[in-house]
Amino acid sequence: EREKYAELVPMFELMKELPKDHWILWNIHIITFGRTICKAPTPKCEECFLQHLCADYEKRMKAGAKKSKKKA
Repeated sequence: EREKYAELVPMFELMKELPKDHWILWNIHIITFGRTICKAPTPKCEECFLQHLCADYEKRMKAGAKKSKKKA
């Protein structure tokens, strides 16, 4: 049961930090970001300003480096 709600923890932490009157605006920004930059399965990581915070970016860069080594 606890695992079921673990994904919601970051959202609740963010809600504590943002004033309630900003929630809708931030939601719109996050949706827009997901539709334009961080879209599955081909995110535009090279254009993203959140690279330094993104675990997926790190994984993709490591995977890309491994592919480059195999080609060489």
